[in-house]
Amino acid sequence: MSLYRDIFLPSYIKHCSHIHHTYQMSPGPDGGVGNHGSAEWFIGARGKLELCMNMCKAEPSEVVCISDVDMLWTGDPQGELSEIESNQIYVTRDNLVDDRINSGIIAFRPSVKVFSMLEQALSYANDHNLDDQDSIEATLQTKMLPLSFCNTKTIDNTQQQSHVCYHPTVSQPSEGVSSQAKKMIHVKNYLYRFKKSG
Repeated sequence: MSLYRDIFLPSYIKHCSHIHHTYQMSPGPDGGVGNHGSAEWFIGARGKLELCMNMCKAEPSEVVCISDVDMLWTGDPQGELSEIESNQIYVTRDNLVDDRINSGIIAFRPSVKVFSMLEQALSYANDHNLDDQDSIEATLQTKMLPLSFCNTKTIDNTQQQSHVCYHPTVSQPSEGVSSQAKKMIHVKNYLYRFKKSG
Protein backbone atom coordinates (compact mmCIF):
# COMPACT_ATOMS: atom_id res chain seq x y z
CA MET A 1 0.00 0.00 0.00
CA SER A 2 1.00 3.60 -0.59
CA LEU A 3 0.35 6.42 1.90
CA TYR A 4 -0.09 8.85 -0.97
CA ARG A 5 -2.16 6.73 -3.35
CA ASP A 6 -4.24 4.74 -0.85
CA ILE A 7 -4.57 7.16 2.09
CA PHE A 8 -3.95 10.80 1.13
CA LEU A 9 -5.62 10.98 -2.28
CA PRO A 10 -8.91 9.16 -1.50
CA SER A 11 -9.38 11.05 1.77
CA TYR A 12 -8.51 14.38 0.15
CA ILE A 13 -11.00 13.77 -2.66
CA LYS A 14 -13.71 12.84 -0.16
CA HIS A 15 -13.27 15.75 2.26
CA CYS A 16 -11.30 18.53 0.56
CA SER A 17 -11.85 18.43 -3.20
CA HIS A 18 -14.12 21.51 -3.05
CA ILE A 19 -11.24 23.54 -1.59
CA HIS A 20 -8.60 25.09 -3.86
CA HIS A 21 -5.53 23.15 -2.81
CA THR A 22 -2.04 22.78 -4.17
CA TYR A 23 0.43 20.13 -3.14
CA GLN A 24 3.76 19.00 -4.46
CA MET A 25 5.02 15.52 -5.03
CA SER A 26 8.33 15.11 -3.26
CA PRO A 27 11.23 12.84 -4.26
CA GLY A 28 10.90 9.16 -3.47
CA PRO A 29 8.73 6.19 -4.43
CA ASP A 30 4.99 6.86 -4.82
CA GLY A 31 5.52 10.55 -4.08
CA GLY A 32 6.79 9.81 -0.58
CA VAL A 33 9.77 11.55 0.89
CA GLY A 34 11.84 8.51 1.81
CA ASN A 35 13.01 7.53 5.25
CA HIS A 36 12.97 10.22 7.91
CA GLY A 37 16.33 12.03 7.90
CA SER A 38 17.44 10.72 4.50
CA ALA A 39 18.86 13.01 1.81
CA GLU A 40 15.66 12.86 -0.27
CA TRP A 41 13.59 13.55 2.84
CA PHE A 42 15.57 16.77 3.47
CA ILE A 43 15.09 17.81 -0.16
CA GLY A 44 11.34 17.33 0.17
CA ALA A 45 11.19 19.16 3.49
CA ARG A 46 13.01 22.24 2.20
CA GLY A 47 11.03 22.07 -1.02
CA LYS A 48 7.90 22.55 1.05
CA LEU A 49 9.21 25.93 2.21
CA GLU A 50 9.89 26.91 -1.40
CA LEU A 51 6.36 25.82 -2.36
CA CYS A 52 4.94 27.97 0.45
CA MET A 53 6.92 30.95 -0.85
CA ASN A 54 5.60 30.36 -4.38
CA MET A 55 2.05 30.22 -3.01
CA CYS A 56 2.51 33.70 -1.54
CA LYS A 57 1.62 34.89 -5.04
CA ALA A 58 -2.01 33.87 -4.41
CA GLU A 59 -4.69 36.37 -3.51
CA PRO A 60 -4.24 37.77 0.04
CA SER A 61 -7.84 36.90 0.89
CA GLU A 62 -7.21 33.21 0.21
CA VAL A 63 -5.95 30.75 2.80
CA VAL A 64 -3.08 28.59 1.59
CA CYS A 65 -2.79 25.18 3.23
CA ILE A 66 0.21 23.02 2.35
CA SER A 67 0.05 19.49 3.72
CA ASP A 68 2.34 16.50 3.62
CA VAL A 69 1.09 13.72 1.35
CA ASP A 70 0.96 11.16 4.18
CA MET A 71 -2.08 12.90 5.73
CA LEU A 72 -5.39 11.12 6.29
CA TRP A 73 -8.17 13.68 5.84
CA THR A 74 -11.22 12.81 7.96
CA GLY A 75 -13.31 15.98 7.72
CA ASP A 76 -13.74 19.34 6.03
CA PRO A 77 -11.02 21.76 7.29
CA GLN A 78 -12.56 24.86 5.70
CA GLY A 79 -14.13 26.15 8.93
CA GLU A 80 -10.90 26.00 10.90
CA LEU A 81 -8.83 27.42 8.05
CA SER A 82 -11.19 30.38 7.63
CA GLU A 83 -10.12 31.58 11.10
CA ILE A 84 -6.50 32.11 10.02
CA GLU A 85 -5.28 35.66 10.63
CA SER A 86 -3.26 37.76 8.20
CA ASN A 87 0.54 37.99 8.50
CA GLN A 88 0.75 34.78 10.54
CA ILE A 89 2.00 31.28 9.79
CA TYR A 90 0.07 28.39 11.31
CA VAL A 91 1.38 24.89 11.96
CA THR A 92 0.16 21.92 13.95
CA ARG A 93 1.11 21.04 17.52
CA ASP A 94 3.71 18.27 17.74
CA ASN A 95 2.71 16.94 21.16
CA LEU A 96 0.80 17.73 24.35
CA VAL A 97 3.85 18.20 26.61
CA ASP A 98 5.58 21.30 25.25
CA ASP A 99 5.28 23.93 22.51
CA ARG A 100 7.09 22.00 19.77
CA ILE A 101 5.56 22.32 16.33
CA ASN A 102 4.89 19.89 13.52
CA SER A 103 5.06 21.22 9.98
CA GLY A 104 2.95 18.47 8.40
CA ILE A 105 0.56 21.33 7.68
CA ILE A 106 1.61 24.92 7.04
CA ALA A 107 -1.20 27.43 6.53
CA PHE A 108 -1.29 31.19 5.98
CA ARG A 109 -2.85 34.07 4.10
CA PRO A 110 -0.36 35.28 1.46
CA SER A 111 1.43 38.56 2.21
CA VAL A 112 4.82 40.22 1.85
CA LYS A 113 5.45 39.63 5.56
CA VAL A 114 4.66 35.91 5.31
CA PHE A 115 6.94 35.60 2.26
CA SER A 116 9.76 37.26 4.22
CA MET A 117 9.21 34.91 7.17
CA LEU A 118 9.33 31.85 4.91
CA GLU A 119 12.42 33.19 3.14
CA GLN A 120 14.13 33.55 6.52
CA ALA A 121 13.22 29.97 7.48
CA LEU A 122 14.48 28.56 4.16
CA SER A 123 17.76 30.47 4.41
CA TYR A 124 18.29 29.19 7.94
CA ALA A 125 17.47 25.62 6.85
CA ASN A 126 20.03 25.77 4.04
CA ASP A 127 22.70 27.39 6.22
CA HIS A 128 22.29 24.92 9.10
CA ASN A 129 21.31 21.77 7.16
CA LEU A 130 17.88 21.60 8.80
CA ASP A 131 14.47 20.44 7.68
CA ASP A 132 11.50 22.81 7.38
CA GLN A 133 10.13 21.97 10.83
CA ASP A 134 13.33 22.59 12.80
CA SER A 135 14.08 25.75 10.83
CA ILE A 136 10.59 27.20 11.36
CA GLU A 137 10.82 26.40 15.05
CA ALA A 138 14.24 28.06 15.33
CA THR A 139 13.44 31.24 13.43
CA LEU A 140 9.72 32.07 13.48
CA GLN A 141 6.93 32.84 15.90
CA THR A 142 4.07 30.68 14.64
CA LYS A 143 0.49 30.04 15.69
CA MET A 144 -0.98 26.60 16.31
CA LEU A 145 -3.85 25.13 14.35
CA PRO A 146 -6.55 23.56 16.54
CA LEU A 147 -6.10 20.02 17.85
CA SER A 148 -8.69 18.86 15.32
CA PHE A 149 -5.60 18.71 13.06
CA CYS A 150 -4.33 15.78 15.12
CA ASN A 151 -1.35 13.46 14.94
CA THR A 152 -0.02 10.35 16.63
CA LYS A 153 1.11 12.27 19.72
CA THR A 154 -1.90 14.59 20.16
CA ILE A 155 -4.76 12.23 19.37
CA ASP A 156 -5.49 11.21 22.96
CA ASN A 157 -6.56 14.75 23.85
CA THR A 158 -9.11 15.09 21.06
CA GLN A 159 -12.59 13.83 20.28
CA GLN A 160 -12.84 11.74 17.13
CA GLN A 161 -15.89 13.70 15.94
CA SER A 162 -13.81 16.88 15.77
CA HIS A 163 -10.94 15.53 13.66
CA VAL A 164 -10.36 17.04 10.24
CA CYS A 165 -7.15 15.12 9.63
CA TYR A 166 -4.76 12.62 11.16
CA HIS A 167 -1.01 12.84 10.59
CA PRO A 168 1.01 9.68 11.34
CA THR A 169 4.15 10.86 13.13
CA VAL A 170 6.86 9.16 15.22
CA SER A 171 8.32 7.62 12.09
CA GLN A 172 12.06 7.14 12.56
CA PRO A 173 13.05 4.10 10.47
CA SER A 174 14.42 1.05 12.23
CA GLU A 175 16.24 -2.00 10.95
CA GLY A 176 14.12 -3.57 8.26
CA VAL A 177 11.15 -1.19 8.76
CA SER A 178 10.89 2.02 6.73
CA SER A 179 9.33 5.30 7.86
CA GLN A 180 6.54 4.79 5.34
CA ALA A 181 5.73 1.31 6.70
CA LYS A 182 5.61 2.64 10.26
CA LYS A 183 3.30 5.48 9.21
CA MET A 184 0.98 3.02 7.48
CA ILE A 185 0.73 1.07 10.76
CA HIS A 186 -0.21 4.30 12.57
CA VAL A 187 -2.94 5.04 10.01
CA LYS A 188 -4.36 1.51 10.21
CA ASN A 189 -4.40 1.77 14.02
CA TYR A 190 -6.24 5.10 13.76
CA LEU A 191 -8.84 3.67 11.41
CA TYR A 192 -9.32 0.60 13.62
CA ARG A 193 -9.57 2.70 16.77
CA PHE A 194 -12.17 5.10 15.40
CA LYS A 195 -13.71 2.83 12.75
CA LYS A 196 -13.55 5.82 10.46
CA SER A 197 -12.72 5.47 6.79
CA GLY A 198 -10.85 8.16 4.89
